[in-house]
Amino acid sequence: MTITEPRLIYVSGRIKDYEDHPKHFARGCGFIRALGHEPLSPLDVIPDEDTYEGYMRADIRALLECDAIYMLRGWEQSAGARCEHLVAAMCGIEIMYEKEPL
Repeated sequence: MTITEPRLIYVSGRIKDYEDHPKHFARGCGFIRALGHEPLSPLDVIPDEDTYEGYMRADIRALLECDAIYMLRGWEQSAGARCEHLVAAMCGIEIMYEKEPL
């Protein structure tokens, strides 16, 4: 049996125009915790400035500190999540995908 160290996993998904996003992110973070890892949600990232660009800069900085990214269902509908996915892929960060409804 292999024991793995807890990892920091960024949770990425659709926020804008998705009323239920707080619940969806909470479920995703709960799933990551249940696996024994520490989730990092963009909802908890504090930007330097209160603009879309400021939020994206803060999100990307946070993502780059993580060991993996967990893509919530529907992430493809979000420009920000697509950007986070691309950054993870280009930087060699492991990408995990939410498969079934929780």
